[in-house]
Amino acid sequence: MDKEIYDLLRKTLAEKNRVQLHNLYKGVPITNDAEVLGVEEDSVHLRVSQYQVTCIYLERGTYIKGQGFPVPFRAQLSKINLERGDVTLTNVVKTQGGIGQRGQIRVEPQDLI
Repeated sequence: MDKEIYDLLRKTLAEKNRVQLHNLYKGVPITNDAEVLGVEEDSVHLRVSQYQVTCIYLERGTYIKGQGFPVPFRAQLSKINLERGDVTLTNVVKTQGGIGQRGQIRVEPQDLI
């Protein structure tokens, strides 16, 4: 566990800033804002859009970008409440960067969306 990551998430919560979540659905990037509801020692609890919660469920995780984050973070899904749109994420780690910067979609979905 990287203490710096959770300190940044706590700061985001205290300042009532939102984070941005990034996932893929059939090759299409899905990005939405999320509200930080709580930060524990090794997890973060978020309220997310219904579209994003579905993607997080399918991918079993997400990428998190936030104001003041040095790089995007990758996190694994721990708990999910589809009705409320709440997720609890664990194993939050730093990435190498570059998430959510693509200007166009590289992959065409096989099926209609």
